[in-house]
Amino acid sequence: MAATIEELERRVIALEKAQSENAGTLRWVAGTLGQIQAVQDNHTQVLNDHTQLLNDHTQLLNGHTRQLNDHTQRLDRLEGKVDRLAGKVDGLVRDLPTIVGDAVRGAIKPSGKV
Repeated sequence: MAATIEELERRVIALEKAQSENAGTLRWVAGTLGQIQAVQDNHTQVLNDHTQLLNDHTQLLNGHTRQLNDHTQRLDRLEGKVDRLAGKVDGLVRDLPTIVGDAVRGAIKPSGKV
């Protein structure tokens, strides 16, 4: 069965139309993939920026934690000193009447005169 010229022309036109549609589709796909890549690159950069900011804040928090630990140790040492001093003051308060009484008695002469 031999194809006529009209049939061949119709086939050629259909193939050219299909090729044109395929080329348009490929241009659309390439453009869409380019847009997707640009958005992905932007999101990657934003994620990297947030990661860097998080790392900076983590380092800052670690510095504050170290400083808080140092202050806590200093406060513990001061509280220990205050506790020891309070013990001495308590002993002084307990012993002060005896000390004053002994001093007054020692100052009074055997004659009873001060």
